[in-house]
Amino acid sequence: MADQTRRVHFVLSTHWDREWYMTFQQFRYRLVKLMDRILEGWNTGELQGPMQTDGQAVLLEDYLEVRPERRAEIEQRAREGKLVIGPWYAMPDEFLVSGESLVRNLRLGREVARQFGGTPSCAGFTCDIFGHNSQLPQIYAGFDQAAALIWRGVNTWDKRTLPWEGADGTVMPAFRFGLSGYCTYAHKVRGRPGSPESSDPDWVRRQIDDQLAWDAECTDTDAILFFDGCDHNEWDPLSYRILAERFEEESGGFEVVHTDLDAFVKEMAAQADRIQTRVVGELREPAEHSLMRDNQWLIPGVMSSRVWIKQDNAACEKLLTRHAEPLGALSNYLLNREYPSGLLNVAWRWLLKNHPHDSICGCSIDQVHEDMKFRFSQCRGIGEVITSDTLLRLAANVGEPVEADSTRVLLWNGALTPVDGSVEVTLQIPADWPTFNEFFGFELKPGFRIYDAEGN
Repeated sequence: MADQTRRVHFVLSTHWDREWYMTFQQFRYRLVKLMDRILEGWNTGELQGPMQTDGQAVLLEDYLEVRPERRAEIEQRAREGKLVIGPWYAMPDEFLVSGESLVRNLRLGREVARQFGGTPSCAGFTCDIFGHNSQLPQIYAGFDQAAALIWRGVNTWDKRTLPWEGADGTVMPAFRFGLSGYCTYAHKVRGRPGSPESSDPDWVRRQIDDQLAWDAECTDTDAILFFDGCDHNEWDPLSYRILAERFEEESGGFEVVHTDLDAFVKEMAAQADRIQTRVVGELREPAEHSLMRDNQWLIPGVMSSRVWIKQDNAACEKLLTRHAEPLGALSNYLLNREYPSGLLNVAWRWLLKNHPHDSICGCSIDQVHEDMKFRFSQCRGIGEVITSDTLLRLAANVGEPVEADSTRVLLWNGALTPVDGSVEVTLQIPADWPTFNEFFGFELKPGFRIYDAEGN
């Protein structure tokens, strides 16, 4: 390692599961207080640097739905770089949603960050996902992410930095969180809330020194990450004041700065040639080490728990991407009708709010998953009305006008390949059409002929 001073990036965040062992509304009650205190800290000057919004943008929408009067303040802090937003809209599980959903999630998250006046984060943050799919480096690279931040699914407990090679050969620098993952700083430096040691400044100083020494040993690059962002944690003024004693001062070969993940990953990526330990492809290794060394357990059973969630999600994804969206585009091209982008954006928002890992993995309390049913139904309702209305209008514009004693049937193939075979269709036959009966005379049968689009 070079003899130059190493920069320690202190990053303030919180890992915000929107729903889990509490419902969305119960957690939002806490979110409002958390954000109020963050804004107050900036306004008083007690909080000097930025806050990372847990790699997702949706929590700011959740906050402003309750505090709409603070939108201008949120936008100001985003413009100043005090709020670092995204890149995700709602941080998703990587295996239980489609690749298209991952792309839409990143697109929307970056769009929302810009709507708030900020620059979307370039730190590919997936801190608590139950393993990582092999194409994430490729997807992140497509959105100009400088690096990935991961934890579960890889057992390199003593290495913070890794080159990660994706399925297509894309190599992306990755930061792998240590002992307690993204909660390591909170557990080691802040301590257990309410405990005697957590309020002892000297104890906190010793913990900072110990954690810094260990992270420095495990990190191949000059840049070191101190990440304070455990589950639903508010910022801690005491430990922050003690760490702030070292801000902008060089001591023992280290300089501590309050910055953000973007600054850290850019500095880390600039020295990617120093990183030695390489990982390749899908990261789904089960835990190999004791909890004293590494807490990354994979929790693979969530892939099949509450299977109805996975089925409903797949049906909604298919409805939007194979029916509502292509039909909307076809209607715009053939009939010059407005593309239903507004409605589709609303549908995607409902669906993406069901994609966080504690939601779609089916590992939360029952009420959380009951709430998911409503979001799926809203997505379905929008997708179905777009699909049915568009098909009706396309059918009305195929060939000549429909004669009074005829009805037109339009078959739509939303699959990615042609269908050559029989198709089962259920039709409503007009009640005034001619009928016939067979020898036994049990019930009248509608009489009709089938013609193709050319009248044959």
